[in-house]
Amino acid sequence: MEKKQRNRKNDHEEMHVKKKTKLEWPWQDCAHAIGTLIKFTGVGKNKKYHYKTFEFHGTKYQLEDSVMLTPEDINRKPYIAIIKDIYIQGKEGYVKIEVQWFYRPEDVDKKYLTNWKSKDSSDLFYSFHRDEVFAESVMYKCTVDFVPENEQIPNRSKYPEFIVQTVYDIVKKKLQKFDSSSFNKIQKNEIDLLVAKTTSRVGHLRDNEKDKKVLKSRRKQYFPKRFIKKVERTSPENSNVVNASLDILGQFLEKFDT
Repeated sequence: MEKKQRNRKNDHEEMHVKKKTKLEWPWQDCAHAIGTLIKFTGVGKNKKYHYKTFEFHGTKYQLEDSVMLTPEDINRKPYIAIIKDIYIQGKEGYVKIEVQWFYRPEDVDKKYLTNWKSKDSSDLFYSFHRDEVFAESVMYKCTVDFVPENEQIPNRSKYPEFIVQTVYDIVKKKLQKFDSSSFNKIQKNEIDLLVAKTTSRVGHLRDNEKDKKVLKSRRKQYFPKRFIKKVERTSPENSNVVNASLDILGQFLEKFDT
């Protein structure tokens, strides 16, 4: 008997996180909530016990960790999401997590990407789309950097992580910049916190627009003519003439030395 879980959907098809049967999940191999109970919500069968951390296969995962999840289709790349909630529900005591999805460019129909150009092979789109999955779907942690479009991407040799510069609206089917006016206050604060988290980890990123303005102003700088010395490169023929003249001058000076 398979456990049921909500499915993540993209523009074309349903995207299922890998399902497992009870027989595949001996208790010792299951994820376990650890630490202090934060709160509980709901009543009766819907009662949930919320935690900050769970452990699975020796690794601890916390709220706000970015993780990769196992897709049901083994031919697909792993899904990527942020853990937003960790809780236990029901008598079975299995740990479930609420995740907020990232989308890979190939997850989105190309007709919605006409004005978007990839800047890096590790590009992702952020979204406000959330789903509930079993904690055992988590493969491992990953790092995602949030970089505003006007700032330079961190050095890839030093920070080879995923990069997010755009938000994908799954309802309106369009991409939006971080400073879009369509975000509500909560969404805007959420993006700002993720950008700040990246800055605290990799340091302040250079402003592309400011650098362009500085370069442009330097090109326009005026230098008075008296400070400009023109240089003319001689042709090979002229070089021979100059060298011959120097030889004659040298022979003339040798006479005085003797």
